[in-house]
Amino acid sequence: MKILFALSLQLFALIVIGQDSSQTKNIFAKSFFILDDSQSKLKYAWGDQDVFVFSTNTHYTKDDPKVVVIPFESDSSNTAKSLMDSVIDKWKRDKFDIQRIINRFDGKVKGVDGSEIAVMGMLNGEGIFIYQLILIRGTEGVSIQGFAKSEFESNIEEIQKLARTLRFKPS
Repeated sequence: MKILFALSLQLFALIVIGQDSSQTKNIFAKSFFILDDSQSKLKYAWGDQDVFVFSTNTHYTKDDPKVVVIPFESDSSNTAKSLMDSVIDKWKRDKFDIQRIINRFDGKVKGVDGSEIAVMGMLNGEGIFIYQLILIRGTEGVSIQGFAKSEFESNIEEIQKLARTLRFKPS
């Protein structure tokens, strides 16, 4: 349940208050994974050990595209697919109206258990694109969720560029 709570928080990260991005040096030093934001126009905006936010603007508004990355501990009962199904159910309970599933994949991603979905929908009367990637390696998991409210095609591409740079550090 703790994992589902953390993942569902990402949907509400659409309205996040930015922080000073001068702390970008070695942001993944204590985490079990890394992301390379040089591959995307989405750059590190703020974060700590529990959440990392990337956006096109470090003092962004709720309308700026963003990616929220949350590491989590997993147990053997969790699969990426089961967690994704729970996240989708939570979106529906939170009144996110999925209008079109662009893609859904469950299986090995980068050699680990993964689940990926890209959807277009409506939230609070506004069109929104959501990209969700969940990766699990043993007891380590990472949830990446990207949001865009405009310029869907270019923002979808940028969100996926950033997500595809995720690498687990050697165990």
